[in-house]
Formats: sequence, C-alpha cells, structure tokens
Amino acid sequence: MPKITISTGEKESVVLGGLVFEVLQRTIDDDGGYSIEVYGEADRETQVLRFDCFRKDPHYHMPPSAPGQLGLDAAEVGNGVEWALEQVRENLPEMISKAGFEALANDLDADLFRTSWELIRDAVDRAPEPSHTAVYDLPSE
Repeated sequence: MPKITISTGEKESVVLGGLVFEVLQRTIDDDGGYSIEVYGEADRETQVLRFDCFRKDPHYHMPPSAPGQLGLDAAEVGNGVEWALEQVRENLPEMISKAGFEALANDLDADLFRTSWELIRDAVDRAPEPSHTAVYDLPSE
C-alpha cells in the first residue's frame, strides 16, 4: 500500500477582523512550505480557506472541504507566501465569499486586512520548522 509522510510544525495563531489565521510549516513527502489556514472566528472547526505555499506545488483550497486544490503557477505568481499575503491584503472577503461563506464575508472589514496583513506575515516569520511526523497509508485505486 502506498504511503505518504507528513511533517508539521506548531501553529502560530492570529485573530484578526473576525477570522482566525493559523500559520504553520508543513512537509508532505518531498514538498512543503508554509500553510495559512483561515477559520471563521465563531467556528474554529470550519476552515474557510487555506493557502499551501509549497516549494514545488503551491496551491490553495477554496473551500478546503471541497475535493481537489486550485494550483498556482510559480512562474506566474512568484513566491507562494507573497502571493497568499497579497490575497489576504487585497482579496480576502471576495475569496471567502466565493468559497461559499457569503455571510462571513459580508461581515469582514476589507480595510482592516489592507492595513493589518503584516500580522500574518509576522506569524509566517515565527512559524517553527516541522517537528511532528506521521506516515499514512494512501487508499488504493
């Protein structure tokens, strides 16, 4: 049975404008980088958006509960972390609405994210290297 190895670091949390941002470093087999998970503040169990700023396969999930991922062309967007932070700064309410969380998006103050996005950048800078590793069996096709 094929296996996948996932290593994660401790999460750095930022509460901003009705959202919780959980930032961590993650390695999946031979790829990895930073992940920025976005939760509605009232329901930390529901992830509304996730940016996986990986070295080889940068992508995002909108919403994370949907199957598949939305790939990013590294040649087009450049650094995945910088692209994700730009989305937080410029497009976050629109992305959350497109992900199916319109009521949450309508309650967000877009100006707050434009002026305070550096708090997420600081969490990226503080996120520790992966320290927990688990190996999982992949389902057979």
